[in-house]
Amino acid sequence: MALKTVMAYAKVGPRITPIHSLLALAIRAPATGNSHYPGSVLSHRRMMTVPRLVVSLATCRAELAAVASRPSRRCTAASRREATMPISAYLILLCLLLISFIGGTAVGRLRAHAGRWLVVNQAPVRSDVIIVLGGGPVERVQVAAQLWHRGYAATMLLTGGCLRGHRASQAQTMACQAEHLGVPRVAMLLEDQSRSTLENAQRTLPVLVNHGLTTALVVSSDYHMRRVGILFDRVYRGHGIRLTYVAARDPAFSYPRWWSTAPSRRLTVSEYAKLVVNWATLPR
Repeated sequence: MALKTVMAYAKVGPRITPIHSLLALAIRAPATGNSHYPGSVLSHRRMMTVPRLVVSLATCRAELAAVASRPSRRCTAASRREATMPISAYLILLCLLLISFIGGTAVGRLRAHAGRWLVVNQAPVRSDVIIVLGGGPVERVQVAAQLWHRGYAATMLLTGGCLRGHRASQAQTMACQAEHLGVPRVAMLLEDQSRSTLENAQRTLPVLVNHGLTTALVVSSDYHMRRVGILFDRVYRGHGIRLTYVAARDPAFSYPRWWSTAPSRRLTVSEYAKLVVNWATLPR
């Protein structure tokens, strides 16, 4: 049933709540029981989440069927084909779900690696611009400001549009934060239309091309960097622009033990769900 639900989500696309909210339910209970096997199936509290998961899967299937039956002007036959995920994508989500329940030394190492794999943090090099992605904590701007003050780049490009319920764009908010950190407005470029990581890449590329910038440091939260690298490398491919990825530590994310706190679990599962969707929908 879980596999059918994930497959249905892939076909319906962005018209429903992402599946990562369902997966987060499955791993929300803190690990208890055997200290050598955190999160073991021997844990009574974790086993109690299985019935909740089954009920949620059934509910999700019903919602998917209702949403899929509604017409959508934005959902064409071509977009439905693009949104169909390969079987390996389903397996990634299901494996992440399963390892949250299964204990053991080998699975414990795999679970720890799932958090570490998300983090990409390269040594900064002298570049033309620092690209800062919105939608995260102030630590992103703090790291970018430190890089600017240390002379790694003379310009900052802040990217992010308006969030629902906000008047100022993410780019404008980050510009105010950077100014408080000593970065002058004349050193900033703003891109305030993007609403996703993919759009961050798509909308910053022409800015760099138009300004003749050929090297960039890309700054975002640590848990976000693997997906940032995949999307930016794909969009920037063939344009002769060198990208270096610098991570800002998010206090809510603990990659060695990402399952140990609710915020860290949500961030991790959310990123893997988004990775699967981006992987399935990006043109090859």
